[in-house]
Amino acid sequence: MQEPAGTLEIFMPRQDLVVTFVEGQLLLPMAERWIEALERHFARGLCFHTFHDWEKMTGYESKARQKLTSWVVASIEHIASATFLTTDRMVKMGVTAAGVATAFAGLRMQVTSERELFESALQGRLTASRAPPSRA
Repeated sequence: MQEPAGTLEIFMPRQDLVVTFVEGQLLLPMAERWIEALERHFARGLCFHTFHDWEKMTGYESKARQKLTSWVVASIEHIASATFLTTDRMVKMGVTAAGVATAFAGLRMQVTSERELFESALQGRLTASRAPPSRA
């Protein structure tokens, strides 16, 4: 999805894995589209490991962060893990704030500013067994 201030791309390279890329600003319409895109998979009972390449993200609307955080907490049984790559200080603060809410719901989000660590974790997940992830 492209907006004047930024771009959101969502990929599902396999049934148990979601990868997002954000460049520029993450806006509320983008967050709403993201939720819409994954809700149909959640309705089928799927659970995902998620990786968010936000290295080129420069900011976000507070309403977008709030909407995504509330949705993740409400959908926690469908998210096995969440790993973020970001170098922007404000984006990192937003992810950290969202991580407080998700931690109470049982999801500890991983955040790194090192591309090599992020890509290594993603590659590890891509080559891992395709068994459905569990929230156990």
